[in-house]
Amino acid sequence: MPRSAVSRAHSAKPHGNLERGPNIFHFDDLLTTDKKIVFYGAGNYAREFTRRNCMESRNLRLPDYVCDRDRTKWGSDFAGAEICSPERLEAEAVDDVIVIITTSPFLVLGDVHDRLYYYNFLTAASLEMRFCLAKEPAPEVNDLCARFADDKSRRVFHAMTQGQADGQVWFRDIYEPHPYFGNDVVPSLPDGEVLVDAGAYTGGHIAAFGRANKNFRAVYAFEPHAPHLKAIVDRFAGDSRVKAIGKGLFSENAWVAFDDAIPLGSHIALQDAGSSGKRVEVVRLDDAVDDGVTYIKMDIEGAELNALAGCQETIRTNRPKLAICVYHRPSDYFEIPRLIHLMRPDYRLYLRQHSPFNIDTVLYAV
Repeated sequence: MPRSAVSRAHSAKPHGNLERGPNIFHFDDLLTTDKKIVFYGAGNYAREFTRRNCMESRNLRLPDYVCDRDRTKWGSDFAGAEICSPERLEAEAVDDVIVIITTSPFLVLGDVHDRLYYYNFLTAASLEMRFCLAKEPAPEVNDLCARFADDKSRRVFHAMTQGQADGQVWFRDIYEPHPYFGNDVVPSLPDGEVLVDAGAYTGGHIAAFGRANKNFRAVYAFEPHAPHLKAIVDRFAGDSRVKAIGKGLFSENAWVAFDDAIPLGSHIALQDAGSSGKRVEVVRLDDAVDDGVTYIKMDIEGAELNALAGCQETIRTNRPKLAICVYHRPSDYFEIPRLIHLMRPDYRLYLRQHSPFNIDTVLYAV
């Protein structure tokens, strides 16, 4: 049986600017270990993590059981394993189990302190980044680092890739406020800007755009989640320049599965994993907007790479400023900058961290 990616990552040589950090977790091979593997969290994210890493890529074996605090899930099936109370974990010998937190660690901080403190545990995000780094050839990573326009971007890239792989979840040393507008990459905006806001949520960033550029020409706000769309319509009812569009951006014009179980993180379900049967319309930006777009902002919960594929004509023709979130999927840190460079090699690429946690990492192309 082949060794797992996490084991290969432990033995890999440094990627130039990416110096390997200390091995703060176990050295067990997650495909062949005799220890029990326990997932902590049985939501949709856990199921997508399992599909990607246990079934498709076979980076680790399926869990022996899954713990979840939601008692309505107890006794249910999770990829052939039972969902049960976290109390089951407390009966395990500490050295006989590996715990993988398959939900946001910030949602279970109390459990981490009370139940998991003595266990050999790691987060799913950390593990996925290890898998991703293990597959990236060193010369290609070095080439990607060289494409960033400043050393700050390279520091952010190192922290958000190798740092996450080593288990880091706090990033206060590289955090800076003011995402998208009014920062050191986009300090000001000229009059007449046309913004595409993909993943407009309830319009907070549209309002910030208006404060930064009172004389903008238009905003195209793409938001497929109906309650959020209504909030945008109500908020900007008096400004005809803001066009609220109840669709998502994607690589094709279609209807796709949509998961809105957690409204703040509602997203296109690329594999229909865990979706409720709800479907939303998605469109290519190249087909939807022909208005001299000058700025594209995307925060669409992991669909950014697909959406960019539907923006290629707009990007090649107009060369708009881009602010694209890359934190939803570990591979996005590598694939999104490469795609943008392929579309317009003359872009200057910057990476900025707009949260002290492992979220809100934005790639700018200007």
